Amino acid sequence: MGIRQWPEKTQKFFKEVKVEMQKVSWPTRQSVTGSMIAVLVAVAALTVLLWGIDTVFGKILTMVLPGPRQ
Repeated sequence: MGIRQWPEKTQKFFKEVKVEMQKVSWPTRQSVTGSMIAVLVAVAALTVLLWGIDTVFGKILTMVLPGPRQ
C-alpha cells in the first residue's frame, strides 16, 4: 500500500465500518438490564459461597494447627 492510497483506503474503511455497524443487532435496554441483574446475583452468590468455604477452612485449620505460643 503506497502512501498515496492511504487516504482513500482509510475513507473506504470507515464507510465499510458504518455499513457493518448498521447491521448490528443491538440488545434492548430490558435485555441488558435482565442480564446485568443475573450477573450481579451470580457474583453475590459466589461471593457468599467462597466466603463460607474460606471461613470453614479457616476454623478447621485453627483447630488442627497449633497457634503461636504465648
